[in-house]
Amino acid sequence: MKRNLALPSCLLLALMFGGCSSASTPTSSQSESASVQAENETVQPSASNQTEIKKTTESIQPSQVHSKLELSEFETITVVDNDQCLIQITGIEEKTFMGMALNVHLENRSPETTYRFSTIAASINDIHVEDLFSESVAPGKSANDTIRFENLKSYGMDIYTDIELTFTVRDDNDFMANPIAQETVHVYPYGQENATRFERQSQSNDQMIVDNDYAKVIVTGYEPDGTFGYEVNLFIENKSDRNLMFSVDGTSVNDMMVDPFWAESIEPHKMGFDTIRFSKSNLEENQIEQVDKIEFSFVIHDADDWMADDYFNEVITLYPNKKN
Repeated sequence: MKRNLALPSCLLLALMFGGCSSASTPTSSQSESASVQAENETVQPSASNQTEIKKTTESIQPSQVHSKLELSEFETITVVDNDQCLIQITGIEEKTFMGMALNVHLENRSPETTYRFSTIAASINDIHVEDLFSESVAPGKSANDTIRFENLKSYGMDIYTDIELTFTVRDDNDFMANPIAQETVHVYPYGQENATRFERQSQSNDQMIVDNDYAKVIVTGYEPDGTFGYEVNLFIENKSDRNLMFSVDGTSVNDMMVDPFWAESIEPHKMGFDTIRFSKSNLEENQIEQVDKIEFSFVIHDADDWMADDYFNEVITLYPNKKN
């Protein structure tokens, strides 16, 4: 199928977040706090069908509240330990200005190459999050750092029971080189037995725009005066075993072409909150004072296989001021 105009931006995101197989053999702590996992399953997309926007009718129970949970005694988790590098999670900070944080110890054991330690995927209670972690370590040097996560309280989650991270280590001067190491680890701050999966409670103004075997996408609301302009808020769920890329193409506002350049990658069986933003300047240039109609092609495809058929590709029309 012919690719849409959002391909360049999506490709950039795919390169940033995609990873290669690790050549390392890490050793993990025997603590119940963590486990190292790897997944590589495939799923075949089905033919897309005409989809009509409909009001959400699902019944979802609120997330379980753990008001009396206490942090488990923490044992250092060794994520990667090989001839080239060492990654250890050394502690948990339960309350910071951004919420819970993890302390990490990094070692570059190479005699001549500077390594970039970073996380390429992160989730909390199966919600995809941005963790803003990337650290450059010189040859033969070590570093202590902190991984901080975006605050999820506004989405109804204030207890982080299952933190999943995928670490990668690369040559800091050759981004296209294969990673020195890449591993996924779970951290259970309150013990694995208390780990929970986030469950979003449906709202009366929800608009379901995608719901098939591979993904679910809900428009949860609009912010006319958002921080960066007009905002369309989304809840996204990847039901598949593949990394999925979600994007929009051919976007118009009040029948004027206005491109938000939006794309988001969600890991297998993870969920996420995201926002399509239309800048104030772009709307002003097109003399749009009130947003009455938004139309775009919503596209879902395999983030790791650009030649595969789309999982979803249909024109969606939204009327923000129309009552359900």
